[in-house]
Amino acid sequence: MQEQNPLISVIIPAYNAENFIDETIDSVLAQTYQDFEIIVVDDGSKDRTVDIVRQRALEDKRIILLRQENQGVAAARNLAIHHAKGVYIAPIDADDIWYPLKLEKQVACMLEGGSQVGIVSSWFVFIDEDGELMNGWVANRADGCVQELLIYHNPIPASIPLIRRAALEKVGFYNQELKQRNAQGLEDWELGLRIAQHYEFRTVPEILIAYRQVTESMSNDWQQMERSYHLVMDIAKKLYPEVSAELYRWSLAEMYYYFAGKCQQVGAHRDSLLWMIKACNVDSSLLSRPEVRKLIFRQSIYLLVQPIASLFLTHQSWMQWRKRFRKSKIDLEIIKQAAEQSYKLSNDLYSVRVKQLKSSL
Repeated sequence: MQEQNPLISVIIPAYNAENFIDETIDSVLAQTYQDFEIIVVDDGSKDRTVDIVRQRALEDKRIILLRQENQGVAAARNLAIHHAKGVYIAPIDADDIWYPLKLEKQVACMLEGGSQVGIVSSWFVFIDEDGELMNGWVANRADGCVQELLIYHNPIPASIPLIRRAALEKVGFYNQELKQRNAQGLEDWELGLRIAQHYEFRTVPEILIAYRQVTESMSNDWQQMERSYHLVMDIAKKLYPEVSAELYRWSLAEMYYYFAGKCQQVGAHRDSLLWMIKACNVDSSLLSRPEVRKLIFRQSIYLLVQPIASLFLTHQSWMQWRKRFRKSKIDLEIIKQAAEQSYKLSNDLYSVRVKQLKSSL
């Protein structure tokens, strides 16, 4: 019975999450797969997060509240795992959303893959502070042995994976040293690199998660995430010394490109352009990609137009106009179709590059 309906421990680290924690919990409770517990760890919040979660725990006995002094997201997740009773661990950040089939699809994929599978991931889309779709999706392919793919980029950010508890017991929990070195933000990537040494990965090729992009938190974290990236790659080089230095160079360029894209999403056009310049300095071949040239062109235009627009519009009204304009162009079904088409085209940049690299050795 346990094999067919394994208990899942949903773990939610929460710090000053009063604006979104209710919606996140609602999305978990709305899952078609109902064999789970929800462990919320309050990481020293100063707002109403604790009161909200306490009330939810009174309403549903599957919700458990734990508290700790502010120690960072890795420590919060680890505390939840230590108290977890599930065969699988499903992390979700306190502002993200799961679509109803998330757990059902991932459990089925995990059971089908067998004990050699340590992590099951899925595709995801981006939403803004109001829960509205943003223009973007991630349809990664992470199947089988994925060590090289995990060095190139991270296909399993925090709210995505279903993780086998036995894998965590084998390789250890989330790395709390990143926080101690003022470089948190990529603990999920570092954990995935360790799990990939011993287990295969699987992907459910469907959009099952919505990642919330919060402007205030995003605008201040990039330098910290850059430090975290370099620490994680130092760990990766020790885990996988045989991997070519060229792959690490591509990885750094892709990380800077990722930063540029995230800054673009929240209207930080100058920062976006600066990160894009850094990416192209690391790997000039990025300029051959149409989407890169398009991003550079757009950010340059925005930087020229914004000072003029600010004479007539406040920053807030400018962002509201941009949001209304984006919303009129975005539809989840269109995004799903685009993601499916992208996934079917296995001849992606990563695959091409790795083939070229291996043929040159």
